[in-house]
Amino acid sequence: MKKINYFTYVLVGLFCVSLLFFLFSLTYYSIENISIKRFKSELNDLKNREAKFLKLEKSLKEWEKIGGTYSKFEKKYLIEFSKFSDVKNELKIFFRNNDLNSFRFEYKIKSLFKGKVEISMSFDLIGSYKNLKKFIFEIAKREEMVFFKNIQLNKTKSNIKGKFSMEGYFVR
Repeated sequence: MKKINYFTYVLVGLFCVSLLFFLFSLTYYSIENISIKRFKSELNDLKNREAKFLKLEKSLKEWEKIGGTYSKFEKKYLIEFSKFSDVKNELKIFFRNNDLNSFRFEYKIKSLFKGKVEISMSFDLIGSYKNLKKFIFEIAKREEMVFFKNIQLNKTKSNIKGKFSMEGYFVR
């Protein structure tokens, strides 16, 4: 009977060790599986973030190109706000040199965005048709952003009377 008891104990012991090994293996596999799933999830998350960053980087480069192009545009076509008095004086000198009499000159300053300014100017001129036409073409030839908004011409007895509205874009 002793041999059977030892044999039973050994079998029960082996069964317990096998059961413990099985439970340990199952637990290890579950932990490992969870770790692999977490790792894959983190890896996918990192890949998604990388794809978003690549898109953002591409977008940033495009915006930087636009910024450079806009800076060139601004330097070439917008007039410095400090030079507005020079623009007014150029107009008045042009009026005098071309026998155009100006008897009203008004302007309004409107702030736009990021230091950009729109100045609306209105004035009346009296002179010959040839001189008024010359004035209009001189303004149209300018590279700076100065535009006519409205021109009204009326014939008087000896000359043409013109009401002009212009706008110019300046940068501070």
